Parts: sequence; structure tokens; C-alpha cells
Amino acid sequence: MGSIHPFTACSLPVEGSATSSETSELVLYIRPQKGLTARLARIAETNPDGAIRVLLDGPYGGVQMQRIVTSQRQLMIAGGSGAGWLIPMITAFLRKHRSHEASGTSRAPPSAKVVLATRDVTTQAWFEETVAELLSIFGLDKVPSALSIELHYTGSQQGEAAAITHDVLEKLGEPEVEKVAEPQHQLVTTRTDSDTSSSGPVQAQHVKHVGMRPDLSALIRSEAACFDVDRSRLGIFVCGPLSMQSDVSNACADEQVAILKGAQREVYLHMEHFSWA
Repeated sequence: MGSIHPFTACSLPVEGSATSSETSELVLYIRPQKGLTARLARIAETNPDGAIRVLLDGPYGGVQMQRIVTSQRQLMIAGGSGAGWLIPMITAFLRKHRSHEASGTSRAPPSAKVVLATRDVTTQAWFEETVAELLSIFGLDKVPSALSIELHYTGSQQGEAAAITHDVLEKLGEPEVEKVAEPQHQLVTTRTDSDTSSSGPVQAQHVKHVGMRPDLSALIRSEAACFDVDRSRLGIFVCGPLSMQSDVSNACADEQVAILKGAQREVYLHMEHFSWA
């Protein structure tokens, strides 16, 4: 007798899948626990190219792609196992960014900020390596300026986290590392571009490592405030534990109140649950 597990799809169809000769793949990132997931892990270890028969039912819910397309600015937030959920979100943004550059339009380019909070150094390392692989697929050797990434490590093994960070810096772009002095309870690491040409100011590499939980209320308030001028849509997408979703939804509610009072901005919120709601 089979069992039912609400896994999350962490991939997108190939572009132009209706006419493309490429085959789309459905990717699921599964953290082994007990029962079925433990058995799947053993199968993958002993027979990595093997195949098993499964029955798929769904999908249920999910992000509306039109909301992603029409959001000039995106804020993507995830906690813990939600790291895998971020990958197709980043993929969608990189496609959108590439399309904007190819169009040659004078409109402001789309931009996005990714915030991942995890207490697991293995998850952090996996995420950074996966993002590096994703960038290479798009022909990028570093994070584009329109995309910023914050990795918040909330565990107690900061030394181990820092060591892993150094190992993956080159995969994400510039190997230069700048440690910013902060109180002992907070570790912030940023990377800077070594380009010193006269064509413009030195640009940050847009990757930051922080040794504390993100202040979600302040983050959303700051992001929303940037849109009082250009009246663009801010799309906020979150996947994480209930406490994280509660903080984000409350902060978005505050912004909706400001909009009702006349703030010239539009804020859209999508929340993805870890389990069936």
C-alpha cells in the first residue's frame, strides 16, 4: 500500500515548452526523515540512475506566474526547507531579467531580493552551490546587480558556516571577501566587485551572509517604501514556518493600511505552506 506525501515541485517547465524539443523535468528536493523519505534516500545512494514508479496528484495551489511577471520588484523569503522552493522563483526572475535585457527597452529593469533563514549549515551550502549552478545555466559567472541575496544563518555553528561560505564564494562570483565589523552576536559577510574602471562606482556583489534572524517587518517596510515614487508593484513571496508567515503577513497588512491612506504603491503577498492547509 502506498503513502501520500505533500512534496513541493522545485522546477519550472522549459521555456516555450509547447513547441520546444527539450523535455521538461519535474524536480523535487526531499529531506530524508523516516519511512518513505528514508527509503528514497537509500535508493538514490545505491542506485542513483534508477527509476521507481510513482503516482502524482496535483498540483494544489502554487504561485500565479502572472503575479511574478507583473511584479517589478520581488521579495522572496524562505526558512529552512523552503530553500528548495526558492530555486524556481530565482529561475523565473533570471528568465524575466534576460528577456528584459534582450528587449532593449528603456524601462527600468526588474529587480529581486532573496532572503533565506536557516539554522542548518548543510542547507546553506547546498543553496549556494545550487544558485551557482543555476547562474551558470544562464551564462552568468556572478549574481547580477538586479538580484540581491541575503543568507541568514540562525544556528550556533557560525565558524562552520563561515568555512563553508568561503568554499562556495568563487562559485557565486567574486572571490574577494569583506568582513564587516559587527557585534559578536551578528556576523555579516559581503562580497565586492574588484572592477576599478572609471565607467562607474564599484558595485556590490549583492550577496550577504548574516549571523542572525532577519527582521522581516523592517525588511518589508523598507522594500515597500522604495515604491512610493515609481508606483510599481512589489510582489512578496514567502515559504517557511508558521511564525515566519505570520510575521510577513502582519507586516504586509501594515503596508496595506498605508496604501488605503494614500501611499502610491501596490503590494502583493503569496504564502506557501510547508504542509497541506
